Amino acid sequence: MPCPERERRVVIAFTGSLKMIRGRHALRARELLFACAAVFILSECGADRTFHEREAGGSAGTAAGKSGMSGQGAAGGPSRAGAGKGATGELGGGGDTPDLGGAGETGAGATGDKGGSANSGAGGSKAGGEGPASGGESGSSESGAAGEAGAAGSDGSVSSGPHPIQIAIATTVLCTLISDGRIYCWGGGLLGDGSDGSKPSKTPVQVSGISTAAKLTGGGGTLCAVLSDGSLKCWGDDEYGAVSADGIGSQGGIRTPMAVRGLTGISEAFTNSALTCVLLTNHTVRCWGISGASGSMLAGKTTMPGITTAVHLGGDTAGGDACAVLADGTVKCWAATTDTPATIAGLPNDIVQVAGKRALSSDGTVRCWGPGGKGQIGNGNTDDQASPQKVEQLGVATGIASGADHVCAALADGSVSCWGKDGFFDSVDYGAYPIAVDVGPVAFIAANTQSSCLIEKDNTVKCWGSNITGALLGPNGDDDSATPVVIPNLPGEP
Repeated sequence: MPCPERERRVVIAFTGSLKMIRGRHALRARELLFACAAVFILSECGADRTFHEREAGGSAGTAAGKSGMSGQGAAGGPSRAGAGKGATGELGGGGDTPDLGGAGETGAGATGDKGGSANSGAGGSKAGGEGPASGGESGSSESGAAGEAGAAGSDGSVSSGPHPIQIAIATTVLCTLISDGRIYCWGGGLLGDGSDGSKPSKTPVQVSGISTAAKLTGGGGTLCAVLSDGSLKCWGDDEYGAVSADGIGSQGGIRTPMAVRGLTGISEAFTNSALTCVLLTNHTVRCWGISGASGSMLAGKTTMPGITTAVHLGGDTAGGDACAVLADGTVKCWAATTDTPATIAGLPNDIVQVAGKRALSSDGTVRCWGPGGKGQIGNGNTDDQASPQKVEQLGVATGIASGADHVCAALADGSVSCWGKDGFFDSVDYGAYPIAVDVGPVAFIAANTQSSCLIEKDNTVKCWGSNITGALLGPNGDDDSATPVVIPNLPGEP
């Protein structure tokens, strides 16, 4: 049996085991099972894969200005700035005075059509302001939902016709939001089309029951879409109630998008393997699912204490903390390490985006903290770091996207640099300093546990990293890939 097929069958078997694990230590047990799967496959298949060949060090970013970009998982997010064209594009927004709404006329960076970019700052001017874009789940208007966003070039031009504007990555499913409000997904898992996930699809399929999506987020086995009316629909893994929001959860998962009842005025959403959180237009945050810190289910749609001025949601889509950027540029996180939101010490008060244990400042610098053994701190040090450390040899970042052990940054000159290790077997080794990825000018970037994706400014969607189900990289990839491969058959692609 070919090695990729053996990998797929082992993963399916281990996935079945994962769904039976519950309780306080479930998340750690899951991690151990995945590690066992990796060791088994490695012993069977060997590590003789084509690994990433490094290019010259991180691309030097040009001064903030022109081509805005964004991140996911990590991308887009409400602006902290005053009205006007943003000095830091989508998420940054211009001016020095925090704007609680994060909406209004804030520049939409390199993207912008009817409202904030799907991975941009909240609301946003139709013209798409100059300046680097920064990332988060998505932008939102003051009324609670951003308009459609067009992927624009550095000159602010917007592509005509429906086209990809945002990507969300769950563990085994990838999805892209189209500018007309539709969503397409591919991979091996619950794609949102009613199928049971037993047959991976290399061809993108349309998600059922969603035609007015404004933003898209994914993490773990869960995917959610914020609709243009400020409501939320989710599908996928519901073991801890991250989809159904009922405090119970279901073992079989949710095959088609389910409306989350009892919430309106949602401007952003964040989800990972254990919980889902939403940012409301009153700048509070509500969450449901399970808190990994205590192992307890969150009662109903819990309002997170001490958060009343949130302007952006982010966090670790691989299953760690959820985080909120506040209007004063500080960051609070919770769930994995503490049940109560706690301020991240050591960060400057100019944060515009947070993705896992990574934070982007309004001046384009990136700081990382936490585990560092695989180079994910980005300063050449492979030791764990208790406090945020500045990433070195990186240009002006406009958006960040974080996986389990790797980080990617979209830069102001349209390039992308990554550091750490990616792929199920760490098959993509970027190193402990940022290194350039060979792609065209980029409008959006996303990452999750072992995969990364981006949208180039000509609307081409590319992904790389793990191909754990044999379908994540579409028809152009059968195995893990160290270089981005094109995902065809999406509306608006060249």
